Amino acid sequence: MVDGMALFTQRASDDDTETVTHTSPTLPTPPPVDAAGRRLLTDHCDYLLELTTPQPEFGIKLFDALGLTLCENIKGDGNVPSADLAEADGYAIRASDTEYANEDLQAVGQLVMLPVVEQAPVLVKGTAVRVTAGEPMPLGADVVVPLELTEQRADEHIALLRVMQSGEWVRPAGADVTDREVFAHSGQIITETLLGLLAAAGMDRVLARPAARVSVLSFDDVADLEAVGTTDRRGRHLRSACSFLISSALRNDNATVWRTDITDLDLEGLHEPIDSELVRSDLIVATSAVGIAAVRDELARLGAVDCCRVAMEPGGDQVFALIGERKVPTFLLPADPVAAFFSYHMFVRPVLRKLMGTLPHRPQPKLCFASDDMVSQAGVFELYPAKVRQAGGRFIATQCGRRGLSTLADLAQANAIVALPEDKAEVSAGEPIQAWEF
Repeated sequence: MVDGMALFTQRASDDDTETVTHTSPTLPTPPPVDAAGRRLLTDHCDYLLELTTPQPEFGIKLFDALGLTLCENIKGDGNVPSADLAEADGYAIRASDTEYANEDLQAVGQLVMLPVVEQAPVLVKGTAVRVTAGEPMPLGADVVVPLELTEQRADEHIALLRVMQSGEWVRPAGADVTDREVFAHSGQIITETLLGLLAAAGMDRVLARPAARVSVLSFDDVADLEAVGTTDRRGRHLRSACSFLISSALRNDNATVWRTDITDLDLEGLHEPIDSELVRSDLIVATSAVGIAAVRDELARLGAVDCCRVAMEPGGDQVFALIGERKVPTFLLPADPVAAFFSYHMFVRPVLRKLMGTLPHRPQPKLCFASDDMVSQAGVFELYPAKVRQAGGRFIATQCGRRGLSTLADLAQANAIVALPEDKAEVSAGEPIQAWEF
């Protein structure tokens, strides 16, 4: 365990057990633990967020800012559009020219007909001018009559097929952006739609936090103990799946990710792959099926390490470190893919969101209702893969797989993680539960 100063581990040698002590830089005082020596999940997550510093802001080209977090409020520099625009191909007219018409468009006993005139800066009362969609409206015109609502008549007249109200089929000046009004706010994610609005407002660069660069290291076959023997192919593929699963989750959260398999590596050479990633990474996520203690020890040589038990299952064993001169946040996740995936959503994802300035740092759970009875360990925040669907105006969560035996196949069927609270050993069908969609 880490007490903020030293990391104590046991390493098996050929003939006996050797206790090794490594001095580690200090970390802030960790949160309290329960009677079983475990931290509450929320306490551990809050602790990791306290240890994480957001990345600095940069001026980033607009197209490269897609998916990033905006770090400034942006005001309109002029109206967008700058003038009233026609929203359909048709005829620009004055709505007042039809104000005395009834629903059958009879005015003074005759069908409302308007002469069509050439485009001019100012529309003459009682006339119509041909316009196309996106074209500026002539001064004085306040409505566009679409072509399908008109009939061509002799001597360059049109007849209207229904009464038109002022503003119909007109996109007013400032409809998208109003001059001097804040239309984009700090903390917003730059989606494709917001990016289009920024481009329309004339922006070519914005202040944002860059995408976090994340290195996923899979220590697949570290030569820690000869007792491990030759790993069967199915188990090896399962461990490889773990790093692919986490890498995909990181990409889905807009991180820049590279994944590295580290095999046939002696214990003495563990520092080399970790050191090489420190130069180019803002976050490191490691998985290891064998040699976990060796990887943990190496992290302790490079910085401050926090090892703890969290009151959650699966994924209760957690290792976090701040390593290198830049104090890069580093996670050593459980080897089991399901436990690693749950750990990602509960701990890695909030840290990633803080690095990238995404609010809220901790994604909020959705209130759902259990479709069937669920049981869990008392005093443990137990997690299950689940399928969430909407029915009757509320969300229903159905557990995938069996208790304590969640598999990758269960995750593949699921679209959410449901959590059974620590203070309950059973949740009955119809009771409310929390769910995090993925």
